[in-house]
Amino acid sequence: MVTKVITIGPEASVHEVANILLSQRISALPVVNKHGELIGIISEGDLVRRANNIGDRHSWWLDIFTRKSKEVLALEYTLALATNARLC
Repeated sequence: MVTKVITIGPEASVHEVANILLSQRISALPVVNKHGELIGIISEGDLVRRANNIGDRHSWWLDIFTRKSKEVLALEYTLALATNARLC
């Protein structure tokens, strides 16, 4: 455990998040607003799921059969293409 908590803002890029996680040897980062208030957490798992979603080119047709709502499909699409911490 560390005494100084490393945080990021919601506009931090996915690339920045990955670099911090690797360089600091940690598995997650708190996301804080401009007032330092916690608004979320981004983890290695979020980045892995994002990479898996981007790499899966055929899942759209499977989604038809699972009867996912348009809202759920839209959220999954947004998360798959997220470019910053706010969207992950």
